[in-house]
Amino acid sequence: MASDKKNAGSAVVQFCERALVHVQGDRAGQAFTLEPWQRRIVRDLFGTVDADGRRRYREALIAVPRKNGKSTLCAGIALYLLFLDGEQGAEVYSAAGDRDLACLVFVAACDMIRRCPMLAERATIRKSVKRVAFDETHSYYRAIAADVGGSHGYNASGILF
Repeated sequence: MASDKKNAGSAVVQFCERALVHVQGDRAGQAFTLEPWQRRIVRDLFGTVDADGRRRYREALIAVPRKNGKSTLCAGIALYLLFLDGEQGAEVYSAAGDRDLACLVFVAACDMIRRCPMLAERATIRKSVKRVAFDETHSYYRAIAADVGGSHGYNASGILF
């Protein structure tokens, strides 16, 4: 977790660019260098805090055309929330209209984990239930359908929808 909440936005950018790689397309295997628009979104979301040091923004709507890296960015944010945000018992979800769509971000995140030794040794990936566990903080990331029956009871610390 970033020691200074005001620098948390930069910490997320650094995590994405230093630990993660692209896993699809012509940039697969290359360092995940965020585009300027992605950097601004991440810095604003995570680095804008109130007087108590809490994040100012709890929700964001990001509308970007297809094939511009939304899923990759969401995977990076999900992994940051899971591994480095510092919350004990964090529950991070990617959700979409159906589970197959929700799995797009999950699959990208799992591929990123496998390609980063630091994350791979700390994560337990269970593809069958679309879940990644981080036992050090008793946290997990999971892909779910937005309309899943019995969705009450989730205690989400982060949702990427």
